[in-house]
Amino acid sequence: MDFELESKVIKLESMITVYDEHIQELEKENKVLEEKIKFLEQQLNYKSMGRPAEDLDMQAFLSIGRNQL
Repeated sequence: MDFELESKVIKLESMITVYDEHIQELEKENKVLEEKIKFLEQQLNYKSMGRPAEDLDMQAFLSIGRNQL
């Protein structure tokens, strides 16, 4: 009986490790997606209200970077 219990504990601990690694991957993905959302929201604001004057140089810089992708 003790062997079965220890076996279950080991199995559960390994599952926790797998889930923890998956959670970390999802958190990284969420950060990337949040940045994309911020960028797209900014682009939507530019599209609907026009670019602010101080962002004109930054927009040129971003368009150069996009052309390289």
